[in-house]
Amino acid sequence: MIAALKRNPALAIVFVLAVLLVAGVLTFAGPCAHEDGSHGTCYDTSLFLVGIGCVAAVAAVAALVVRVRFASGALSVVAALAGALAALAPGSLLPLCMMATMRCWTVMRPFAMACGIAIFVCGVVGAVRAFKERGKASRA
Repeated sequence: MIAALKRNPALAIVFVLAVLLVAGVLTFAGPCAHEDGSHGTCYDTSLFLVGIGCVAAVAAVAALVVRVRFASGALSVVAALAGALAALAPGSLLPLCMMATMRCWTVMRPFAMACGIAIFVCGVVGAVRAFKERGKASRA
């Protein structure tokens, strides 16, 4: 496992960012809460973000553990796509509350976009490193 981290540290960063996304949406960057205890439309979007963060975290760990380099690269691509979905989902693909001053627009959306973009970039870097490493191994 330590050798895999040295070989592709971008995947460890993807894992940390995905856990941060999940923890953030469940705590400080969560959806709006109405005074009567009900949830707005942004609650379903937050559940999607939690799910997609879990997918990115599992894909990153699997990419680190798997010994087949092509599979590691493919799992890195899955993590990158999960990051892209996390960045695009709130407000673009999935609905948020009607008022732009609500918590989902001012806190959750920017947080999800920042984490999603970072996961995407690190996932792409991880995939490139895995596929380059695969090319070196096949030439040798």
